[in-house]
Amino acid sequence: MIGEALALASLVGSAFGTGQSALANRRIDRRIGEQEKELQYWFDKEYNRNFFDTDQAKSVISTLRNQHKDTLRSVAGDSAVTGASNEAKIAATEKTQKGYSDALTKLAGYGTNLRDSLRREYITRKSGLENLQLANLQNKSQNWANFMNNAMNAGIGFAEASGAGAFNDWDTYLKGLFKKEVKTE
Repeated sequence: MIGEALALASLVGSAFGTGQSALANRRIDRRIGEQEKELQYWFDKEYNRNFFDTDQAKSVISTLRNQHKDTLRSVAGDSAVTGASNEAKIAATEKTQKGYSDALTKLAGYGTNLRDSLRREYITRKSGLENLQLANLQNKSQNWANFMNNAMNAGIGFAEASGAGAFNDWDTYLKGLFKKEVKTE
């Protein structure tokens, strides 16, 4: 009787611990799910944004545009002062246009580099979250294995102890405590 009670207490304790572990694992799963949603939202927003719409690109484009206008005015002024031919004016303007075009092309390249960088960062973060999920799954599996092992060991241990008579004195004592005394008059 004592052996069975101790085995039951051990199983209840192990079940309680497993239940608490399951609650913690669900909280971890929920938090990882939230982080995945946040990561996906961030990636979709940043990756799909046109680089030319960013504040950095707008600032560079504005600066390039102003420099381009200033250069064109300077070419026009210098051509008037020096009396340059129309062909020389056109050549100078084309050179200025090419420089402006090349600068915009480089800027577009920076946008591509930014997208590549965002993709790498996303993959790294996503991989980290997947590793957390895998670790949590392994913990769940190990918790169940521990619970089953503890239950089996408790049952075997108490059965062996009871079979060897380890609880005989306890059984007799407890039976005496709960035995109803019958009064005779």
